[in-house]
Amino acid sequence: MGWIRIANNLRYYVYAVPSVGRLYSCDNDRRENYELDPDTLLVINTVLSVSNQPTGIGGISARLYGCDNTINDNYELDLDTLLVINTVDSMHITPTGIGGTSSRLYHCDNFTEKNYELDPDSLLAINAVDAVSLCTGIGGINARVYSSDYNLGKNYELDPDSLLVINSVDSPGELGFGIGGTGTRLYHCEDISNNYYELDPDTLLVINTVAGPYLKPWGIGGTK
Repeated sequence: MGWIRIANNLRYYVYAVPSVGRLYSCDNDRRENYELDPDTLLVINTVLSVSNQPTGIGGISARLYGCDNTINDNYELDLDTLLVINTVDSMHITPTGIGGTSSRLYHCDNFTEKNYELDPDSLLAINAVDAVSLCTGIGGINARVYSSDYNLGKNYELDPDSLLVINSVDSPGELGFGIGGTGTRLYHCEDISNNYYELDPDTLLVINTVAGPYLKPWGIGGTK
């Protein structure tokens, strides 16, 4: 916020409006990527994924990424067309989640049971930390990062630097997969019920539930 003094000694204030960001999801069974309405969680755009089985989707500020656990790739996606604009071998076995804060990108691998920080341009790992168990999703909001674990049925908030757990809450579904968000709003998706959830970023408790359109919503996340 700032003010400008004008000739008649009046002041007016200028308020910065935070960026809303855009929200996306992917379906492993139908091999599709979706843009979702952040309020209703309903699909507003559908694009067939070029990957065999999309398992994660998420982004940083104005950039979107995905991953595939059959061809082991991480890739950057065009925000509007959802088509791939860059592909890099993850160098790991089973990439299952990708997403980040406004400026930092992360990735998790179910087989190695590690969380990684990635360079947003090269998509190469610059840090690796053991996950608690079978990490199935990772992503964040502006300055906070979260992960999901379907083996233990937990969602976690992680320290953005150490990637160690700083909060742990039971997942609302039986088989939680993706987790991530826009600038200030956090979302989660689940395989058995096929639900999308909006979560409170502080408590990780559900504040809204919407049935997903299809069978296997494995990834959710967005730009900041």
